[in-house]
Amino acid sequence: MIDAQYKNWGILVDSDKIVWLSFNLQDKSANILTKDALNELEKIINNLHENEKEYQGIIIESTKSAGFIFGADILNFINYSKEQIEELLIQGQGIFKNLAKLDNTVCLIDGLCLGGGLELALACNYRIISTKAKLGLPEVTLGILPGWGGTMRLPKLIGGFHALNIMVTGKPVGSRKCKLIGLADDVVASRQLKNAGRWFIKNKKSLKKAPFYDKIFIFSGIRKLYSKLVLNKIKQKVNQKHYPAPYKIVNNWVNCSNDEKTLHDNERQIFLELISETDTAKNLIRVYKLQQALKKYGSTKTNIKHIHIVGTGLMGSEIAACCALKGFKVTFSDTQLSTLGNLMKAANKIFSFRLKRGYKLDAAFDRLIPDYRADGMKSADLIIEAVSEDLKIKHAVWEKINSQASKSAILATNTSSLPLANISKVLDDPNRLVGIHFFNPVSRMPLVEIIFDNNKESKHFSEALNFVRVLGKLPLPVKSSPGFLVNRILMPYIVEAFIMMENEGIVKEQIDHTMKIYGMPMGPIELADVVGLDVCLSVGRKLQDLLGIEIPLRIQDLVSAGKLGKKSGMGIYRYKNGKKVSSISVTDLEYQDDICNRLIGKMRLEANKCLQENVVAEQDLIDAGMIFGTGFAPFRGGLLNT
Repeated sequence: MIDAQYKNWGILVDSDKIVWLSFNLQDKSANILTKDALNELEKIINNLHENEKEYQGIIIESTKSAGFIFGADILNFINYSKEQIEELLIQGQGIFKNLAKLDNTVCLIDGLCLGGGLELALACNYRIISTKAKLGLPEVTLGILPGWGGTMRLPKLIGGFHALNIMVTGKPVGSRKCKLIGLADDVVASRQLKNAGRWFIKNKKSLKKAPFYDKIFIFSGIRKLYSKLVLNKIKQKVNQKHYPAPYKIVNNWVNCSNDEKTLHDNERQIFLELISETDTAKNLIRVYKLQQALKKYGSTKTNIKHIHIVGTGLMGSEIAACCALKGFKVTFSDTQLSTLGNLMKAANKIFSFRLKRGYKLDAAFDRLIPDYRADGMKSADLIIEAVSEDLKIKHAVWEKINSQASKSAILATNTSSLPLANISKVLDDPNRLVGIHFFNPVSRMPLVEIIFDNNKESKHFSEALNFVRVLGKLPLPVKSSPGFLVNRILMPYIVEAFIMMENEGIVKEQIDHTMKIYGMPMGPIELADVVGLDVCLSVGRKLQDLLGIEIPLRIQDLVSAGKLGKKSGMGIYRYKNGKKVSSISVTDLEYQDDICNRLIGKMRLEANKCLQENVVAEQDLIDAGMIFGTGFAPFRGGLLNT
């Protein structure tokens, strides 16, 4: 009998003798391939092999609205022994090998299909996807490679050129491109998936194969030549010592074989090497876990529809554009009317990158409404103040907001360092104010600090969390105190770097080069330029008493001279067309342990003080804040991860 009962899988044979295999992982909002789900799938596929005469085809689908399958139960991998991981790899490879031997199988994909979910789909004869589907193998972002046959089946289906790009970047592919490169057999509206599946079962179209030009990769010499081009691109982005996975993926493809057993064995061996013989995979899986933990704050549902932004400088402009991009109605005003046009320029840059020309682009611009009289304050559900870090200016703005905002509106400040109590003094109800601190550039930085004072349990705070989640950002709850979390930890790091440069004669390039080799996206001196020396000076002055630091005279002198860093074309470094200009070649420099130890030590010291003062609830949140707020070397797993 085919239609046995299972906990996580539903089986139905319809009147056309089509088997419908529906995945519905119990007690979870999304499907992942847990050990229990795999065990059941193994039994089901064995059963289908034994009863092949009872049906004409098999359709695999998901009953979850969140998507098809989000991959394997990767968070538990860090708790498994090497032997347990190998056992799981062998089991998964065996299951999908048996699935691939079944005739006339169709996979229906609506929404996300990632990792092990795509490997399952690759083992089917056909893949029918919806217009909103996204398919990918993101294992490389966790420091590993696909381990259930993906490295073998994907190149065979779409060719080495496209397969390598998908595997080494880890980026999901949209529905249109999936059809174009042969990853999907058809793309239809979600409501038509079942009908399309039936059509493919009944008509048995010829199976897709790699494109004809991929035959050049039959020759190992051609593969080796092409791999050098791919590896050179990878080297420009990541260090092999820190991130070995993309290099292993390319080398595995270069040494590929036509023998299925050899391919499975090689894939499994490399997976085990990456996850058990280096710290990178374990740390990147930890980073993924931290990301999932932040997503638990708030929900992706909000009552906020209309947002009013006060302040159209760099931060206010990007905040407004990102809100409009996500569908919010945005009115915006500024104390200086001449700056309102800056926002539209910033929005044009962000929209042009994220949206293709057409109705979506027009609709996004339609949602941005210049409001020089600030009438939007009266009807806004959320008001965000994003003016300069000057308490007098903020008080003037908040006095006006206090008199015009509706009683139900969420009131938020984008302050980067001022305690909420200092700002909210002019409000009738100080507890209404929350901090929503974005990081620059808003359009790319995933973290947002959500600042609370005595209002952590209020609806204002919870709605702020929801709003940030709807924006697609990661909210980090932080207690109101000078500098909050990220800026407080960064300031001693930057000041110490300036002390090395000014008092000890260590060249700025040496300091920055050392920290980049350590794994930071940029060194502390360049970071100060990118943030803005005026911003560093403002934040530093507010924190110097708390941190016991002195603001370097060099910063003060440069700000007085109008040399504010990258945005002005001149700071500690000189910038030409937005790019740093230096007279010293980094190839002449070496990594210096003493520089790194001093700078990282300063951050760790301040991070531990934040932990003692309950600025955040736990150590994991400090690690998450530094990784997603500053780009702190992800492969290290966090600032305090030792």
